[in-house]
Amino acid sequence: MSEELIGGRYQLERELRRTSRVTVYAATEVQSALPVTIKLLRPDLLAEPHYRAELLSRLNRLKSLAAPTPALTDLDLDAPRPYLVERVIVGQSVGDRLRAGETFTPAQLTELAQGALEALAALGVGGFGPLGHLTPDSVLWASDGTVSLVDLEQPLQPIETAYEARYQAPEVLAGAPADVTADLHALSCVLYHAALGRPPFDGPTAVALGALKQTQEAEPIGNWRADLPASWVATVTAGLQRSPAHRPPNALAYAALMRGGPNALGAGAPLGLALSSQDPATPMPIEHTTLMAATDAEPVRP
Repeated sequence: MSEELIGGRYQLERELRRTSRVTVYAATEVQSALPVTIKLLRPDLLAEPHYRAELLSRLNRLKSLAAPTPALTDLDLDAPRPYLVERVIVGQSVGDRLRAGETFTPAQLTELAQGALEALAALGVGGFGPLGHLTPDSVLWASDGTVSLVDLEQPLQPIETAYEARYQAPEVLAGAPADVTADLHALSCVLYHAALGRPPFDGPTAVALGALKQTQEAEPIGNWRADLPASWVATVTAGLQRSPAHRPPNALAYAALMRGGPNALGAGAPLGLALSSQDPATPMPIEHTTLMAATDAEPVRP
């Protein structure tokens, strides 16, 4: 890896993942020797005023949410190589585990679904809006069993790669704006991939996948996995439906269906989310394009 220090203080160690918007590295803050995660952003996207404003808006909204996602500790959008820095969550993404050939048990698949739904439900309660780019690499499974969603700050952009298109809803690939049912379709594609070791749809390009998803249905999960709970299979199948109207309407309804209940919100708050009691403190807004924030073991620098 290059000896260049990002922001004069972060040494890149190895690439973790790459999307059409961001390249993510494991890195070290050289003065403290603390590990961090650093995201290198595309300068051409940041040069677009709308993208830049939406990125800052999403970062600010994330600060007020209880959703499990890595905490931002530093950023500089005006550096020669613009970057965001996040605290490290020890674990692996679902994508990493799939690439390693891991086979997920029914209990693991249930835990994965519940953790991802808790995160999506927290985002919905906080009014965060759709993600629009959920993939197996977006779902981080920490060593303590917590499921986190990463890259939430990234503004919605047209899907450019076949990898991302595998998991996105057909209407999104056709150019429609993403909504919560599109995110649930993407989650269903991730869960299907985790269950069978392959995505429900595949093709050489985003355009080819868009056409495929408009005309084809995914092969039934039950053809290959007879050990999975019927409610789990039925819920993932519902999330894969081509029409948004035929999918669960939100994360809580999806969770209720997966538990074998009705496809509707109950009087209580599923998944242990105290929806009526959330009253997050008002955070300090990110008004500038640079930030020096502290980790738990490091004092704030001027």
